[in-house]
Amino acid sequence: MEKLFGQLNQTTLLTVIHRLVTVIFYFVNSFLVVYFLKATNWNIKIISIYYIISYIAMFVCFYTLGYYITNKGVLKLYRIGIIFQLVQLFIVLYLKKDIATFMIPLGILAGIVGGCYWIPRHLLVYSLNKSSKVSKFFCIDVAIDKIQTILIPIVMGGIIGLSNNHYSPLIMILIGILSLALSFSTLIDIKEIDVHNLRISKIKEFLQQSKFDKIGRMYISEFFSGLTSSGILSIVVVILTFHMYKSELNLGIYNSSVAFITVIVMIGTIKYLKDSNFKVILEIMGILTLFVCMMLIYMTNDVTFLIFNIITGISFSVIQIVGDSNIVKLLRQKETKKYILENIILRDLSLNVGRVIGFSILFYASDILNNINSMRIVLAFITIGIVMRIVFMNGALMIKDEHTEHHLINFKYVNRAMNFLLSKKKLF
Repeated sequence: MEKLFGQLNQTTLLTVIHRLVTVIFYFVNSFLVVYFLKATNWNIKIISIYYIISYIAMFVCFYTLGYYITNKGVLKLYRIGIIFQLVQLFIVLYLKKDIATFMIPLGILAGIVGGCYWIPRHLLVYSLNKSSKVSKFFCIDVAIDKIQTILIPIVMGGIIGLSNNHYSPLIMILIGILSLALSFSTLIDIKEIDVHNLRISKIKEFLQQSKFDKIGRMYISEFFSGLTSSGILSIVVVILTFHMYKSELNLGIYNSSVAFITVIVMIGTIKYLKDSNFKVILEIMGILTLFVCMMLIYMTNDVTFLIFNIITGISFSVIQIVGDSNIVKLLRQKETKKYILENIILRDLSLNVGRVIGFSILFYASDILNNINSMRIVLAFITIGIVMRIVFMNGALMIKDEHTEHHLINFKYVNRAMNFLLSKKKLF
């Protein structure tokens, strides 16, 4: 193993592992959703219950693990998260058409998978962000991510379309086994991570910090993210796409085409982005997002849906980078750096409360969601949530301090990664 990956450093190896795991997450959150819907005869209520249960279970898992996680246990938990993901895939492969009967246990398992994987993942990323390797981490991660968004949908759609979904879980299992094997590499060194167990008293201390006003606004923004773009929006988009294009292969071709166009537009957007006009760009993307949402509500067809996916793909990327980088920068300050685990728990709580509320609304509205036009009701709700997310994001950025412009560094990393995709130049 070490001979094969001897040239990799810790940063690159963790990125490769995460990107392999991301392939599985993409499969679960896209094509497996269609599989669930088919198995349940397009019963959106059952799917909503599955996601509500999974997000509640994920937070309970986050909170429980926070009390027991240790410095030595971070990497072990990371591996356990991958193992649970493999268990999830084996169960899906075994149950096949009977999967509808076990949606609640599967939802609990999905929550455990998320909790066991994302807590150590966040801690490992924070460890990298304390070192000089952070720039390389962002560049490689973004570059691979953009390649994945173009290639994975069409490849997975083709495999599912040709094999009637028989081979795709097996391929995901092989990817999971490879990820697990890589996680045992001795290249991964977590000595920099200093983990303190979660305590209620520490959460109270964190809430009383002077920096929490800005961090709190970011949490509210995360709530609206869970309510919309990180929650029911992804499911609504999958349902709409499948309704329009009728098969997993067409779903994959469409998603790959949209991803390719989005990457090209992002290259142009980021290339001309300057420090002085970042806030203007963010506001423009917010207005465009609102416009395309309203356009899709007014008229749902191939053209408006394509424009919606391209614009939201770009704007959500912009907003996510702003949120992630601001949180990381703020938590590296003297008065907040000892509350990393508390931040992970509170941020996940904000995100998952939004998700649970979003899918609860989808559950109660499911009786009328029997065609594309009826989806406009959900899209209208999502639009309101997106607007609120942008408002609170801007509110956080308006609190001026020396950390507000930190996200610009990450945009430069993204720009470098984008250029790397279109050339043979080295990232560094």
